Amino acid sequence: PSLGTTISLFYLGVVATAIAWLMRFYILQKNGLVFQSQVAYIIPIFGLIFGYIFLQEKITYKIIVALIAVLISTYLIEKSKKTKSST
Repeated sequence: PSLGTTISLFYLGVVATAIAWLMRFYILQKNGLVFQSQVAYIIPIFGLIFGYIFLQEKITYKIIVALIAVLISTYLIEKSKKTKSST
């Protein structure tokens, strides 16, 4: 492999991954585990949107149903957290 390829691999493997892990622990510390798991469920939604926009990937009805299920479950979790904190 060329030097540029090796540097790119190092950057993605170490620098970008380290930043992502630091962000993950920051979110965990500030917002808790439930919020962090919700973020993990929402990330693929953006992957699908960007795949559709930039790579012209097809979005099927099964994907739409799955996305709706993720969004509804995230909403219900947030709603239940607010209900518990107000009582």
